[in-house]
Amino acid sequence: MKIRKKSLLVMTIVITLLASIKFFYQISFNKLLVLFCVIISFVLGLLVCPKEMGTIKREAKFINFYSSTALVSLFIVFGYSVLMYGAQGVRGTLYASYSYFTLLFVYPVLCWIISDGEEHVFGILNIISFIWCMLIVAQSILYPFNGQIIIPEYFYDNVIMRDGTIRVSLTWVGNLMILYNFYRFYFRDKMKWKMAFFEFLIGLYGLVFIQKTRMYLITLFIGIILMVWLDRGNINKRLKKVCFFFCVAGIVYASGIIDSLLGSFSMVGKEAGSTIARLNGMEYFWGIFMNNPLFGHGFVNDAFYPAIVRGPLGIAYYDDLGFVAQLARTGLFIVFIYVIPVLHMTKIAWRMRKAADRNKFALYVGFVIYIILTSGSLILLDAQRCIAMPMMVALFEYQNIEMNRKLKSIY
Repeated sequence: MKIRKKSLLVMTIVITLLASIKFFYQISFNKLLVLFCVIISFVLGLLVCPKEMGTIKREAKFINFYSSTALVSLFIVFGYSVLMYGAQGVRGTLYASYSYFTLLFVYPVLCWIISDGEEHVFGILNIISFIWCMLIVAQSILYPFNGQIIIPEYFYDNVIMRDGTIRVSLTWVGNLMILYNFYRFYFRDKMKWKMAFFEFLIGLYGLVFIQKTRMYLITLFIGIILMVWLDRGNINKRLKKVCFFFCVAGIVYASGIIDSLLGSFSMVGKEAGSTIARLNGMEYFWGIFMNNPLFGHGFVNDAFYPAIVRGPLGIAYYDDLGFVAQLARTGLFIVFIYVIPVLHMTKIAWRMRKAADRNKFALYVGFVIYIILTSGSLILLDAQRCIAMPMMVALFEYQNIEMNRKLKSIY
C-alpha cells in the first residue's frame, strides 16, 4: 500500500514537471494549473511520506528556513500589491505571482529523492528532455519542408524564426540535461555512456541550431568547460582534457559562433532591437527598485497595468532581465526568495570538493555556474522556469544530507 501511495506522489510530481512545459506544448490550460499541481504534490508528500518529511525536518533544516522566510516575504509583497493595485484584486495578483509560490515543490521533490535516489529523478528528467529534444528537431525539419506544426502551443500567433530557421527553446529541462548528459558520458557511465553521448549531442544540436539563445549558449559552454577542468583523472584523462579544449576551440572558431555572439550584442546589427530593449528595460526596472527598495513595484498584472509592467516605451520584459527585474518585482525581499538559496547551493557545491565522488562535484559546480550566470537574464524564478528552482534546491540539499550523514558515520 505504501508503494502505491508513493507511486501516486511520483506520478503527481511528473505531471507537474510536464505541466511546466505544457505537456510538450500540446495542451492549452490555465497557467495556475502548475501551482495547483505543486500544492497537490506538497499535500501528498505530507500524507504519504511521513518518514521522508521527518528526515527533512531533522536533517534539512535549511529547507524549512528557506521555505518559511521566502513564503513570508512573498505574502508581504502579495499583500502590498493587492493594496497598491486595486483594479487587479487578489485574483489578478495571484496570476502575476503564482510562479514564486511553486517553491513548495521542494518538499515533495526532496521526499522523492530521499526515497528513490537522485539518479531516478535525473532519469525522469532525462526522458522528458529527450522527448522534447526529438520533438523540436522534428519541428525544425518539418516546418521548412511543409509548414507543419507539431508543437502548437509553443508558437501562439506566429512561428519564431532566427537566421532563416525556426527557433524553439529547449526549456529548463533540456538545458539542464545538457550538463547532466555531458557528465554521464565524459565521466563514463559504464553501462549507458554511449546513450548519454547521443542524448548530449541531440541537446547540443538543439542548443546551437534550434534554441539559439546567446545566454544559454555561453552559460552551458562555460559550465561544460569547468566540469572538464575539475576532472582530476589519470594521464589519459588529462590528455583527453587537452584534446577536448583544442576541439572545442576549433569548433567554436570554425563555426563563427563567437562572431555571431558578439554581433548579437551590437547596437547596430540585426539583433540591435533586442539589445536596446534589454538596456532600456534594465534602466527602467533598476529605477523602480531605487525608488522603492523594499517592495519594488510588487506583483503587477500586465492585463490591468501594462504601462507599469512594460515601462514607458512598452519594451521592458521580466523574462529578459533576470535579477534586475526581480528587484523591481520583489524589492529587497529577493534576498530571502533567491539570494540565500543560491548562496546555500554554492556552499554545498564547495563542500562537495572534498567528497569521495569528485565527478559529482564537477556536475554540481556546473549546475551552480548555470544558476548564477542565468541570473542575469534567464533567472529560474520566471514563470517559464519556476519549477527548476525548487528542483535544484532539492537536489543540492540531498547532497548536503548525504555529506552530513557520512561525517556523522566517521565521527
